[in-house]
Amino acid sequence: MCAHHPAVEHPYPQSAVADPGTAPETLARLTTLDDVEVLQQIAAHRNTDAATLDRLASPDADRTVRVYAARHPNTAADTLDRLAGDPDGMVRLEVACRKDATAARLDAVARYPDPIAVNREVVASHPNTSADTLSRLAIDPDPGVRAAALANPNTPAAARSAGGLLAG
Repeated sequence: MCAHHPAVEHPYPQSAVADPGTAPETLARLTTLDDVEVLQQIAAHRNTDAATLDRLASPDADRTVRVYAARHPNTAADTLDRLAGDPDGMVRLEVACRKDATAARLDAVARYPDPIAVNREVVASHPNTSADTLSRLAIDPDPGVRAAALANPNTPAAARSAGGLLAG
């Protein structure tokens, strides 16, 4: 056991997070370290469990750690719901890029007041985006967002007409 980190049983945290066989419990214990690189590796580790990812995705966590948590397949639905409203656009982008993104999460990403249109464009092209969100994005001020919404087969006909008028 490390003298300066009594809760951590692994004397070499870098090697523990690099080992694909590291147990979820060990990864959870290593989150007590104040080492951003280790936390990033834990957030990306295939064995990291949902509870640990939720802690790593806290609002005060490092941006890259939150990005990895948003990308991780073990991240729980409620954590992803929270990350859909994260103040960092890259975190929201990872939520929107997930194949399992729900319509509610995609709507949250699209509604975030963000001057950078890429997140709305990803939402507009996602197959899980709701008709209401697509209708709103079809008249977005950004032409790339409008084009993505109009190209989505789930966009309602009325929104296609309204969006088409703006495109010309």
